Amino acid sequence: MVKRKILLVSILLLTMSSFILLCSLRELLVIKRNHDSANNRFLNIIEALENDDNEKIKDMFSLNALKAADDIDDGIDYIMNLYKGKLISKKVTYEGSSTDYQGEKTSKLKCIYTVKTEESEYSIFFIDKLVDTKNPDNVGLYMLQIDKVEDKDKEIDWENRLISAGIYRPSDYKGIN
Repeated sequence: MVKRKILLVSILLLTMSSFILLCSLRELLVIKRNHDSANNRFLNIIEALENDDNEKIKDMFSLNALKAADDIDDGIDYIMNLYKGKLISKKVTYEGSSTDYQGEKTSKLKCIYTVKTEESEYSIFFIDKLVDTKNPDNVGLYMLQIDKVEDKDKEIDWENRLISAGIYRPSDYKGIN
């Protein structure tokens, strides 16, 4: 009788430990997937900036973000003129979120990269919608903001950042001549 109780408790503990381990592994896989997705998007943005590839930037945006954006081509011109140099180093902070409600899944990342080139330091913020099973036209880059780190105290309200589709430009921006 005592051996049977010990065996049952051992099986129960082993089952619970396995369940906790599986949940932890699942969480690690999600974290790795988010990190890889953020890094891939970031590297594509940097490659397009370094190669002055306006179309590549535009192609990263979701169809709905392009529809909602205020003059995406002017925004792309703005960041192409702002960002200078080749990538030397980067630091990243990101936040991932996802939902699964009645079979409809969404997933997105908010990423802030601090980037150093041979010419300047930049903050690159973007929102990337990875999954939207209800509306696939939402999948892709939603917002992109690039600022020189030296200007961040002048323009960026990091706590109350305005989130809108397309490419952020400062309030005093007058357009490319």
